[in-house]
Amino acid sequence: MENFLSLNDSKKITALRIFIGALFIFSGLSKLFPIVAFEMQLVQQGITSWFIVTWLARAIIAFEIFLGLSFLQRNFLKKVFIPAAIVLLIIFSLDLIITIILRGFAGDCGCFGQVIIMTPLEALFKNIILIAALLYLRKLIKNDEPKKVLASFSFFLIAFLPIFLFSPPGQFQKNDSSKNGIVSVDSSKIIKVQSSAKSDGDAPYNSSNLTKEKVLTSIKNFSGVKANLTKGKNIIAILSMTCEDCYETAVSIGQLSQKMKLPPVYFLLWGDKSEIHGFLRRTRTNFPHKLIDPQTLSKLADGFVPKIFLLNNGKIVHEWNYKTFSSQKLAKALNN
Repeated sequence: MENFLSLNDSKKITALRIFIGALFIFSGLSKLFPIVAFEMQLVQQGITSWFIVTWLARAIIAFEIFLGLSFLQRNFLKKVFIPAAIVLLIIFSLDLIITIILRGFAGDCGCFGQVIIMTPLEALFKNIILIAALLYLRKLIKNDEPKKVLASFSFFLIAFLPIFLFSPPGQFQKNDSSKNGIVSVDSSKIIKVQSSAKSDGDAPYNSSNLTKEKVLTSIKNFSGVKANLTKGKNIIAILSMTCEDCYETAVSIGQLSQKMKLPPVYFLLWGDKSEIHGFLRRTRTNFPHKLIDPQTLSKLADGFVPKIFLLNNGKIVHEWNYKTFSSQKLAKALNN
């Protein structure tokens, strides 16, 4: 800090521009890997729906990268890019405050994707410090450089075009638990492809027209294990493989299964097929599982994961979310 304060204003401006620019670029790029986790977070917080999230997530990421690139040059800094960065940070901070009020201080804010885990409170402090740095930078800059619109517009294209070209919004594909099945997600429609239904025995359906019980009991196959959720007691956990609360829930169910005999437990997982092995290994569980599409996830989880159901002969007798679930409550419900 002492070395920084000893610099002349020109060098301070350069140092702050590079630092702030690099931070915004890193923040945007980190959300891309995987972008599904960022999309999930936006929907889970109620910011947007599954039909819009693929566009909104990419727009936010591209805008962060655009802002970062813009700080690596001098045009429009004082009047345009510094105010824009401050407004964006204020919006992010308000979202963090709401998250803290609703969910407390635990969890990951998702500010740097899955690259750096940061609590909402830590992220809020980070934003406050960054806003202060931006205000200080604005004070140091006496006047904006000559306005070169073409240079700034080129950064806009550099930030937006690659993201929207190489990872197009509105449609993406995820491998289902079957070998040939694909769940296709489109911003205007969400369908389950027939090949998935034929390969795993689950009939295609439109979950928006069905109750949660109908959606759950229509699933017949979990990682090769045939299931009949209309008979006896069954435990179904809706889990995202990029969610810390979901990891903890899976672990607690696994530990409970070692203490007492549980009815069949099934995991409905949100994420990519490549993440399944790591999720099961990290949670030390090996329950039958199945990947689900966004529409089914939204229908069953009401936008928030984890969600745990206890079925008895196909009827939901208990339903818990991330705030209400505990292994003790599950054990008590099973003993009643």
